[in-house]
Amino acid sequence: MSNADASSFKSSNSIINIIVVIDTDSIIDDFTGKNPSKNEKSPTPIGHQYSYMVVASESAISGSGTADLNISANVGDVIRWTGTSESGNFDSSVLIYGLPKFGGQDVFTSPTFKMYTKTSMLPAQNGPFPVTYTDQSYWFIQADINQKGKENYQVQFGLYYRPNGGTQELFGYFQWDPTITVNN
Repeated sequence: MSNADASSFKSSNSIINIIVVIDTDSIIDDFTGKNPSKNEKSPTPIGHQYSYMVVASESAISGSGTADLNISANVGDVIRWTGTSESGNFDSSVLIYGLPKFGGQDVFTSPTFKMYTKTSMLPAQNGPFPVTYTDQSYWFIQADINQKGKENYQVQFGLYYRPNGGTQELFGYFQWDPTITVNN
């Protein structure tokens, strides 16, 4: 069988990874003293100026690098949302926990939370090389695309911070509203 023949059997479905970066410093500055929600079932709505979503260019319709990311997906695709702070979860941390629908069609299934431990590269202590390989934990929330259409949903996340530079604690639960479009 030639390579051309083998490529014709390639799946038309993809895993689409959306990286969500939250400007935790700005949220903490703007919401300190305003009692952000500590109830994950009732997160505090935020403006789009605090969130940035990035996806591979072939999946972006518009808004990559903004809070208004609109992506294109096919029925059968898997979408994974991974959250991080501007410090890479080193100082403040973000955990995406919910993706409830608020408008449009039901284009994706109920999201599930996933966590895996995988052997991955780790740079040396005092420079990038030599790298070592260690078990590291990775987590995300994912959903399967099950029909064509356009769905408006909310990204819900917990923001954890170090109020005095020590142990992290919950600052609050927040949400905002992007869109997903399924063409095929």
